Formats: sequence, structure tokens, C-alpha cells
Amino acid sequence: MLRDARRVSRRPGAGWLLCLGLLVPGPLRAEEAVRQVLAGVRVNDIAFDRDAYVVGTSSGLLYLDKEFRVKTSRAGTGPVTALVQDGGALFIGSACGLYKEQKGRWSRVPLIEGEAACDGSQSVGAMCLNREKRRATLFLSLEDHTIESVESLGVYAFDVAKGSAARFDALQPFGGLRMTAVLCAGATVFFGSDDESDSAHPGQVFAVSLSSPSASLISEGMPKADELDVGEVTALRRAGSRLFVGRYAGYGTGQCVLAAGDAGRWSCLLRSEADALEGVSAVEKFSKGVLAASGLMANVDAARVFYVDEGLAVSEVKGLPLRGQIVNLRVRAGRVFLCTTDGLVVVPGRQVEGAIPRRRLP
Repeated sequence: MLRDARRVSRRPGAGWLLCLGLLVPGPLRAEEAVRQVLAGVRVNDIAFDRDAYVVGTSSGLLYLDKEFRVKTSRAGTGPVTALVQDGGALFIGSACGLYKEQKGRWSRVPLIEGEAACDGSQSVGAMCLNREKRRATLFLSLEDHTIESVESLGVYAFDVAKGSAARFDALQPFGGLRMTAVLCAGATVFFGSDDESDSAHPGQVFAVSLSSPSASLISEGMPKADELDVGEVTALRRAGSRLFVGRYAGYGTGQCVLAAGDAGRWSCLLRSEADALEGVSAVEKFSKGVLAASGLMANVDAARVFYVDEGLAVSEVKGLPLRGQIVNLRVRAGRVFLCTTDGLVVVPGRQVEGAIPRRRLP
């Protein structure tokens, strides 16, 4: 997803330059080699279409073949913030709103009455597809980026079968917070809020039971450095009974940027380091644990990847060809896809496994 310009440095686009790197020694097949493509392009998300790829960038959509060559592009969506697949359909969240592509047919999905200009006034933030009892619902946050301080337009639920959207008001009792992360998990949907100090519950995580629907605050007890430790929730991922929460802590050292919670008990796994680790931008399941990617740095390009094992021991994955800052992270078909501010990096999963040190961070 796109982040506030104050928090993620933006590199000027350099066209659709392709750089293919074979950086892994040893007898790897071509499809198992490390790939670095789209240099100079900010990549926000990636979707998978059999052997091909759809990439959401700050300049629109790119369609790549199985060799990661650009086949075609679509710029009319504006900057793409999030991609979600539903069978043969692809939902595209962007600065121009929500779109749907199916079998080559495009349509704009209206969320708010009245026609919207492609000016960021109805920008899609966090988005996920939830499946519960054969019902598919797209949950997304809508934001107005035309003002200096991003304004929340609320959370919306789009019923895929009915093709209709409605405002999702389960979170209203908590004051209409701007939701910066969302995780769909069947009977429960999790939301993370921004860190605006004037809101009642800044930087918190909420669970919404869809059977009610009712929302509850579940992040109480999350480790903090002090009473001023308030960070925007930037990533949510569930692994077994655990919920992993990535945060943007801003400047300074000691704030919790990656936490794990289980039945109300919270552990801090990573803490911020000035100019070295200011936030965790994405968390994904990998092997028997999860991968966490750092990003959201204000002025420093310092991409880092960490592995958290089943026992919550943390180690930094060294030797990956990282560039810029990591915006997003996906794991698919034995590969790790790193969406960065300086292109797309694709690493074979077994190379990532081999780069995880046996000795964990304390």
C-alpha cells in the first residue's frame, strides 16, 4: 500500500527499465535465480495470474510475463495502492478509487455516491478479501489525500456476489479512526489504526466479529517504550493462534515495531533503531514462521528482512539483494517477492531459507 510521503522516500520514476540479475551461485535453473526488475519504479503490490504477474506501482498497473518482462501497462488507474484476487477477478485499489478487472473487462466500483475525480479524494488504503460461509466480501479503507493531513472517509464492505458496497460501521464506537491495515480471517476481520494523537485509540488493533458485527480493542498490553510510544499499525498477519503486528515508530530507538499477540498476551519482537529500523511494512508466513520486512523509513534507504520462528526467536536474513525500502512482501510458489521503492526483487525461497542464520537475535 502507499504510505504518507513523510514516511516513505519517493524515487523519481525511470521508465520501465528492466534489470535481470543472476546473483545466486550454484546450479540454479533460470526460474530459480534471483530476479531484480523494474529498477527505479516504486512497486506497491503484486498479484499472481498463473505464470504471469500483475504489478501495482506508483504509476499504474504493469502486466509481466513469466520471465518478468513487461507485456503491457495501464496508467488510468492512477497510483495503485493494493491488489486483491478473487478467482478470475482482480480488484485494484488506487488513488482513483476501486476498480475490477475480469477477463479483460474493466469497471469502476462506486463506493461513494457521485462521480469522483482521479485526484486522490477517494483513495483506497488498506484492502483485503474475506471469505465466510461462501460469502466473499472486500473490506477496504477509503481516504482523502487532497489535504495535507490524510482524512479518513471510513471503512467499506463490498459484497462481491451482489456487486454492491456499503459503509462498514462496526468500528464507529471507537471514533471513526483511519484504518491503515486490515486482515481478513473468516469469522473475524482485524483492523489497525493510524497514530493520530487526536483520536481516542491511536495505533491500536481491533477485532470485528462478523456474526454480530461488533468490534473490540485487542491490542491493550502491547509492549511500549513509554507513554509517548504510539505508532501507526502498518501490517497484520495471523499464523496459527498468533497475531503479528507491524508498526511505524518514527524516529528514535526502543519503540516496538513488531509484536506478536496470543490470547491477550503480547511480546515485542523488534524495536526501532534510529536511521536503521523505523518500521515494519509487511509480515508474511514463511516456512514454519513468518518473514517481516522493514520499510517506511523517512529519509534512509535501509531495507531489511527478518525471520521469526515458531518459538518467536528472531534472526535477520542476510545477503539478500535489497534496494531502497521494502513497501510490501509476498510469498508464493516457493518464491519471496519483495516490492520496494526501487523495483521488484524475487528471491527463491530456498535461498531465503539458507540465509537465515542459526543463531537468533537476542
